[in-house]
Amino acid sequence: MKTLFLLCFLILLNSSCCLLECTEEDDPLYLKRMEYSGSDIKLNGYYYNYYSSNDTVVICEGHFFYNNGIILNVGGLRNSFDEYDNYILDVMNYKYYKNQKACWGVFIIEDDKILLERWQPFNPFRAYIKQGEILNDTTFQLTKIYRMVNEEKTDEIEINEIFHFREFSPKPDSTNVFIK
Repeated sequence: MKTLFLLCFLILLNSSCCLLECTEEDDPLYLKRMEYSGSDIKLNGYYYNYYSSNDTVVICEGHFFYNNGIILNVGGLRNSFDEYDNYILDVMNYKYYKNQKACWGVFIIEDDKILLERWQPFNPFRAYIKQGEILNDTTFQLTKIYRMVNEEKTDEIEINEIFHFREFSPKPDSTNVFIK
């Protein structure tokens, strides 16, 4: 039961960009944005994960990665790729994601390791790092989530999230007011 609650909590945190107001008490990002010029992951689409239960597949948490080291999470839960792609187009058309802090973050890739950090919709916003391993250029697995507070890991939880690549165009713009 505790595992089910934790899974639902993590899905909720990661499945939507949030409307909470930003405050000066929000966590700063611990990771520094770095240009990415590697070929460890593909950048011409998004990475998604999915959950299956009782013949139902739920596609969620679309991440777009950019050469400038920024990551955009468009959130959303849908039952098919057509639905999810249309959801992304709707999000882009309304530019909803542009002003939502919980949609944005940074990533770093070193060797076969990947780190993603973005804000989670608490009040104030908290920055969490997800850590994992690149399995190939279309798949990566995240195994830990934690916060960095005063140079120390806190709130560390083991996770098992596998993300798969889906080619997608047009890609949303990475310009935002939160990451320079």
